[in-house]
Amino acid sequence: MLAPSSSCASRARLTDCLSAFLPSFLPSCLPACLPALADIDDTQKALLEALSDMAASPKSKYKEAQTSAQDYGWVSDPLVPRSSQFHYGMKGSEVTSYANAYIESLGVSPFSNKGGKV
Repeated sequence: MLAPSSSCASRARLTDCLSAFLPSFLPSCLPACLPALADIDDTQKALLEALSDMAASPKSKYKEAQTSAQDYGWVSDPLVPRSSQFHYGMKGSEVTSYANAYIESLGVSPFSNKGGKV
C-alpha cells in the first residue's frame, strides 16, 4: 500500500478521476487516503487514463460514429446559424392573460380540481 502524500493538487486530480466511478457511499476521508500521482506506478497511471477515457463522451473519443444508433445524433450542429427572421417569440392571448389573473387572485390554476384561497 502506498503512503499518503502531501501533494494536494495531484491528490485532487486523482480524486476527481475516481469520484466518477466510485460509489457515493465511500468515506469522506477518501481524498486524504489517496496517494499523489508521483507515487503511483505505471500500471495505476494506465488504469486512471483508461477510466478517464471511459468517462469521455463518444464524440470526444471517436472521429466518426461507431454504431448505427450514434449515426442519428452524431452531426447535431446546425448547418446555418439561427436567424431571427424565423424565430417568433411567445405571444399571449386573452385565454392566457385570464389564466394568469385567475392564478394571481385565487392561487390555483383554473384547470385544477382543488379549490382556491379560502
